[in-house]
Amino acid sequence: MKDIEDFELIKSGLINGKYNLFLGSGATCNCKNFKAVNNNLKRGNELAKLLCNIYGTSDKLNLAQITEIFSVEGRDYSDILVEEYNTKSVSHGIEKLPNFLWNSIYTLNVDNALEFAYKNSKKSLQNIISINFDEQYRIETSNQNVQIVHLHGFIDKKDSGFVFDNQEYIQNSKSNNAWMVTFSNFFQSSPFIISGCAFNEPDFNYYLSFKKEAIEKEKFPSLLVEPFPNEYTKSICKKMNLKLIEAEFDDFINYLCEKIPNPPTQHDLIKNKSYSFIS
Repeated sequence: MKDIEDFELIKSGLINGKYNLFLGSGATCNCKNFKAVNNNLKRGNELAKLLCNIYGTSDKLNLAQITEIFSVEGRDYSDILVEEYNTKSVSHGIEKLPNFLWNSIYTLNVDNALEFAYKNSKKSLQNIISINFDEQYRIETSNQNVQIVHLHGFIDKKDSGFVFDNQEYIQNSKSNNAWMVTFSNFFQSSPFIISGCAFNEPDFNYYLSFKKEAIEKEKFPSLLVEPFPNEYTKSICKKMNLKLIEAEFDDFINYLCEKIPNPPTQHDLIKNKSYSFIS
């Protein structure tokens, strides 16, 4: 991929553990489940198509619509999600995420790909704390741990349900869900790397609406990693002051590994106060 403009500033934020991740299904779609065929973790539109086929409709319904139909009729689709999103192997980009210090990780994904990557990494700089959307809010103050917050549910905790249909979005909003509120506030003023998210997801647009309010408070630029941005995506990036990186998420992470082959550990940061490549 092409060199990233102002990378030294981004690099400084990365090696000092200042960046957060916000990931959608496009970031983990090259990871694999345990199925013999068609075993890539599905994007949202692919899951919607699968559920429509299972339900028996030829209508081209989106994920929110088809899951609402399942919910209204009392049909449980959690076992389908477990089969589709229980991770057997991860892509090279997801595999290398543990090589860096992250301030936090928020995901719209229900899969356990991130957990798999950290569990099997020999170079992980942090321990993970997996959190589901319905759990009590708690603060993690040490960079020795990183919280992975599943905003839409988590297959390892399927009994808590999932947040896909519009009624579930609305219910979460009305109930002032602790993690949703916390993330909305945090997203305003903290540097994020965003990838794999669709602009037609209701809560993603809700979170983005806060971003413009606190742009000036950010020391490090927030990034949107998107391989095929359309004009609307480019317009949103300009409006929200997001730095657009035209690349696959895996290629972007590989780029970071090439540019920062040996990121400092938490111990290094404490010992040296902070690393900076900015003159």
